[in-house]
Amino acid sequence: MSNANNDIRKEAKQANVAHWQIAKRLGCAESTFCRKLRDELSPEDKAKVRQVIMELGAMKRGGGNDGSMREAFGM
Repeated sequence: MSNANNDIRKEAKQANVAHWQIAKRLGCAESTFCRKLRDELSPEDKAKVRQVIMELGAMKRGGGNDGSMREAFGM
């Protein structure tokens, strides 16, 4: 496993946010997002990803739209 972006990986895991949820919010495929994590992200990209993690984590805690399968299929 790569050591790049371990901080982002840990933050997502602690917030119980899946990579596919982050990717969807960023407008890319999960596979693309995972490939981007192989190399260290720029500070600007990290800030964007952190913002998405915080938003999705807050939605999960608040009972809002949490990126579930229903959301994935537009239901």
